[in-house]
Amino acid sequence: SAATTGMLSTFLAEQRGVSPVTAKLGLVIFLAGVAAGRIVIGAFARPDRLYRMLVILFALSTGMFALLFLVDLGPLTLLAVFLAGLTLSAQLPFLLTYAGLAYPTMTGTVLGAIKIAIPLGGIVTPLP
Repeated sequence: SAATTGMLSTFLAEQRGVSPVTAKLGLVIFLAGVAAGRIVIGAFARPDRLYRMLVILFALSTGMFALLFLVDLGPLTLLAVFLAGLTLSAQLPFLLTYAGLAYPTMTGTVLGAIKIAIPLGGIVTPLP
């Protein structure tokens, strides 16, 4: 999420050719998707379906971000930006919850490992 918010406006302006104002609006739309997803997806969360929902969200966000960044969608770009935010929204809260439930005796260690992995992904992913 942090990597996307840091580069989305520039990407939209330089790679998709939208105006600077529309590119900034794209960032607002992305964050609106994240907010809407946390509310809507969170309403459907149940402990027994957490793993399944997490896998589905990972798959949907992978497809949505690939579509957004690899395909010029023209007028559907801002819709894709919203849907990318929506599919990304609940992944971190679900991941933290699932890890805590899966390893109740070592919750602190597992949550610490996840919180260390977050910035590492932000460092390693942009390298190639």
